[in-house]
Amino acid sequence: DCPLLVLSRQPIMLLDIDCFFASVEMARRPELRGRPLCIGGPRTARGIVSCPNYEARAYGVRTAMPLRTASRLLPPDAVFLPGNHRLYGEYSDRVMDLLETFTPDVEQVSIDEAYLDVTGCLHLWGDAGRMGSAIKEKIRSATGLSVSIGVAANKLCAKIGASIRKPDGLVIVPGGGEREFLAPLPVGAIPGIGVKSVPRLHARGIMTVGDL
Repeated sequence: DCPLLVLSRQPIMLLDIDCFFASVEMARRPELRGRPLCIGGPRTARGIVSCPNYEARAYGVRTAMPLRTASRLLPPDAVFLPGNHRLYGEYSDRVMDLLETFTPDVEQVSIDEAYLDVTGCLHLWGDAGRMGSAIKEKIRSATGLSVSIGVAANKLCAKIGASIRKPDGLVIVPGGGEREFLAPLPVGAIPGIGVKSVPRLHARGIMTVGDL
């Protein structure tokens, strides 16, 4: 009925590296694990947070927040580090190379995200759950990073699936179950509907994807 959901049944995976910049730093320095961590610069700098880890997010810190604001929210033992984009690029390349050992059909869309068309190789694993778990384990053992994966018949549902159980999530949307999966989600779950659009939609009584 809806053109956005005219689907093939080809399985698509969206892989998203959890808190990528912060996760790279924690993989290199295990003593940082469990402590609030912000990538972006010193806590007194005038810049912004480019990536907080989940411990920092628990205090209300968000990406693009001023570093000084984050410093006020976080405890004294929180760690603030400058970004190392050369290093992050190297880790990204390693992850993408690992993905190509599972399928040649990899579409990298950002430094920490990629779509995988697994149509031609899913039979080697039996089902998408086994294949997704194998991908996650291989990346974890090779790089120390955790990833979240969404599996669906289209890119939209795969991307949303990867986002709703982070970190270390694996969400599979059954073919034909797209409408049921999407309908109860908050309208802001749709990529591109941001913090300015959500209040405007709420004012019109549009609270969920189903309402939209």
